[in-house]
Amino acid sequence: MELLRLLFGVSGRIGRGAFWLATLVSLICLALSAVAATTLVHGFVASTLGRRAPVDWMADEAWVTLAVLILALIGLTFAWSLVAVQVKRWHDRDKTWLWLFVGLLPLVGPCWVMIECGLAPGVIGATRFDRQ
Repeated sequence: MELLRLLFGVSGRIGRGAFWLATLVSLICLALSAVAATTLVHGFVASTLGRRAPVDWMADEAWVTLAVLILALIGLTFAWSLVAVQVKRWHDRDKTWLWLFVGLLPLVGPCWVMIECGLAPGVIGATRFDRQ
């Protein structure tokens, strides 16, 4: 399966292996962009409080704002990837994208998603979500 379609497309189905790989890649990229944005903001705040920023350009508000916006876009991109991968996995279980909302249930939701999407096998044979 093409990498871009795997990470960002919402049609079709994927198996458990592709689900775990894409989820892991997306979570790592999301975490790295969050850490980078936090580091930039921390460096800027430190420089505004009179402490020395880790690098000189962190003292410039425009550069820090631009960098944080770029990192936020990267983060949103990989957050979408998590949604798209889960939609395809629900399709493999012959369920609609609306099952995404199960993950929002406190405590039970994430466990349910991990069991259904990460551990349970997909439907054998054709489903209503197969590409025609």
